[in-house]
Amino acid sequence: MISSNLNVLLIGETGTGKELIFKAIRDGLKIDDSKCREINCAELKGDMIASELFGHVRGAFTGAIKDRDGLLKSCEGGVIFLDELGSLDEDSQAKLLRVIQECEIRKVGSDKTVKLKNKIRVIAATNEEKNLRTDLKWRFEKIIQIPPLRERREDILVLVIHV
Repeated sequence: MISSNLNVLLIGETGTGKELIFKAIRDGLKIDDSKCREINCAELKGDMIASELFGHVRGAFTGAIKDRDGLLKSCEGGVIFLDELGSLDEDSQAKLLRVIQECEIRKVGSDKTVKLKNKIRVIAATNEEKNLRTDLKWRFEKIIQIPPLRERREDILVLVIHV
């Protein structure tokens, strides 16, 4: 079992079961669902992903009509799963590093840093390790390399049943 306070990075090819491993970790933590978030980082780009994760202040970009907390703030004291972490741009990776290292968030368009009262546990998955900042990668206390399914054919049926 993985300790409840560790940040975990899951690395493996598409379809290896990274999301199922996250769900198994989450279920073992017994965290309130309201403090658990999941996001696929590849779905949004640039300021949109930054706004989703870190929040934004009014006027930060077109359509930002009011201040908004991001997903990270909403799961303070809980866990967030960041799928496709390697697709995050450099700026967002640097901001995430700050969240993990210092428990601080800076909203898009703000010059103020907000100190979190409770740590956010980050579980991330990627198949593009080469796109990760090295300093971010090493902020994860546990890195799990997941072998491709072609090397563990016995897991295919189990994965199909649980999907």
